[in-house]
Amino acid sequence: MDILNTPFPICTSRIWKFTQNIALASDIIPTSISDWDNDNLTNLQEINGWDITVNFSIIHSETFRVTSNCLMNDTDQDGLDDYLEFTLGSNPRSSDTDLDGVSDHKEWWLNTYPDSEYISPYVAGVVASPALPPAMDNPLVGPSLTDWDTDHDLLGDAIEIAFGSSPVKSDSDWDSLSDLLEFQLNSNPNSFDSDGDGASDAVEYAGNSSLSVIDSDGDFMLDGMEYAIGGSATNPDYDGDSIPDGDETIYGTNPLSEDTDGDGLSDSTEFALWLNPLCNDTDGDGLLDLEELELGSNPFLADSDGDGVNDFLDSDTYSVFDGPIVITYDPSVASTSMDFIGNLSSYANVIVVSIEELETNYQDAPYV
Repeated sequence: MDILNTPFPICTSRIWKFTQNIALASDIIPTSISDWDNDNLTNLQEINGWDITVNFSIIHSETFRVTSNCLMNDTDQDGLDDYLEFTLGSNPRSSDTDLDGVSDHKEWWLNTYPDSEYISPYVAGVVASPALPPAMDNPLVGPSLTDWDTDHDLLGDAIEIAFGSSPVKSDSDWDSLSDLLEFQLNSNPNSFDSDGDGASDAVEYAGNSSLSVIDSDGDFMLDGMEYAIGGSATNPDYDGDSIPDGDETIYGTNPLSEDTDGDGLSDSTEFALWLNPLCNDTDGDGLLDLEELELGSNPFLADSDGDGVNDFLDSDTYSVFDGPIVITYDPSVASTSMDFIGNLSSYANVIVVSIEELETNYQDAPYV
């Protein structure tokens, strides 16, 4: 081909194609203003990346640089676009930046919509972007995307979410027992009183009773009631009187005292003898039940010998003899004796005889 004789339009056409190719090439070279994936991060920002700090455990923290794909607005396809991950300080190339078992998207959701049910991005089919409420504008109400254990209570965020405790509070129910301890005890981290027995978890833990059983010692008395009266939730018979604490509350006796009425007889002894453990003088004669048993009188009868005299006033109440008592008198002091005899008319089972008659007819009888 004779170039010199070639028409000029051919040359200009080739020059045009050459300049057009140069223009197209400039479009695929990242610049500080181009944003091919329209994620609000320039191509250079995505290629150069940014530094993030991640707590992978309580004792292991790392700061490193991350980058994103300038051709994809959600590089890791986790439901959070790259710009949102940039603003959150998370890794756009990992769906779980802190490797805590909870996805970045779920952690972001729990902070952004704490009162709503979590919706997975794979179900919703949408990508979260800064157009939605930013998660980090307010203090954390949900787990951090860059901290394996947000509240540093030694329970990983994934465990806390599964357990039901708060990943941002070390003591979710403010009962003075940490979520970690409640997890170990298998109690409810969101309840001040896990078993509803009236005793707080902290009180039960201090008292070594069960946080999940309402009656730890099986005495038919709620743990909360036992603590309230000053007893023990782990000892079924606190006062040692052989009557379970629960039974004592039914009978009305004191589960903290082996002798409720203070008569010297234990409650169990009084029950065994059919005495009243709530009254120290069952027959109301003025003598304590224990005194009557020791003296040989009947604690059920105010007048044990039936002589018309109350046991408390009757000096012969405690005689072991069932027959009448014989009283002799001295004839030399008959007037005094007769006066005495005159006063005996009010007594039962009394026989008045002379000394001779006593010796003759009542040799084996008790006499005064």
